[in-house]
Amino acid sequence: MNETLTQMGLLVCMMLVGVISARLKLTDNVFNKSNSPVVMNVLLSFTIFNATINTNANIGIAQLGRIILFQTISLIICMLMGMAVAKLMRLKGAEKGLAQFMITMPNTAFVAFPVIYSVYSSTGLFYASLTNIPFNIVAYTIGVAMVSGNIKQMRFRQILSFPLVVALFSVIVFLSGVKVPEFIKKFSFTMSQATVPMSMLIVGTSLGTVSLKNALADWRVYILSFVRLIVCPLVIWFVMRYFITDPILLGVLVILASAPGAMLLTIFAVQYDRDEGFASKCVFISTIFSAATMPLMIWLLLK
Repeated sequence: MNETLTQMGLLVCMMLVGVISARLKLTDNVFNKSNSPVVMNVLLSFTIFNATINTNANIGIAQLGRIILFQTISLIICMLMGMAVAKLMRLKGAEKGLAQFMITMPNTAFVAFPVIYSVYSSTGLFYASLTNIPFNIVAYTIGVAMVSGNIKQMRFRQILSFPLVVALFSVIVFLSGVKVPEFIKKFSFTMSQATVPMSMLIVGTSLGTVSLKNALADWRVYILSFVRLIVCPLVIWFVMRYFITDPILLGVLVILASAPGAMLLTIFAVQYDRDEGFASKCVFISTIFSAATMPLMIWLLLK
């Protein structure tokens, strides 16, 4: 537990560096726009590959399939909760779709993956990297339809992102038992080390550019954040513990479910001309609160 709190503290401090940098005008939305693709596509790909070639997991195709299946089920459960909450809150139009997306899709790359690595090392991160498969499929199909309000906006070609391709390639390398050259291992490790600091810098910059007063004034964001950060991991833990015997897999699913709303929410809101302000507030508040709620969920459910 102390190690988890220490790691979360480090992540929060890195995030604060981003907030301060944004306040000092050293970083801004332009910085995030140009560097987010690098983190999400280049650095994250190296992180996934590095976790795969260094994992001590001894699993086969059947177990890999089970991991992906449980990750898919977790997303579906969160999606159903998102739809129910949006209906109970009587949200309409763009806000309804944004709320559904926020509860369905966690911030895996920028927040969950660093936490999972700090708790479960390479094996946990290897498990988590497989979530790129169901995450991308859901985000760029149902997720896009939620945010845009138009099922015709689904983009199946974007499902094949770099992290997804690398995750699939890494699985092939893992199953084949091919011995990766030491130089490639060191190169992959070195590149992967930049993922967490850059991720937190980007998240912090995003938070630093949002009006704190406006974000704190919207009561609806608190309800959505509560569901995303507390209800989702509790439900996933309660349901999955009856079907999963591997404590690492269960822990990975719970931590993924306890992550704040995905930054992709704001990106989609801008792209499809929806309520960018509401999307930013959802990401902002849930990310801030996650610094406290994620360690709490780990302590309560995974100790």
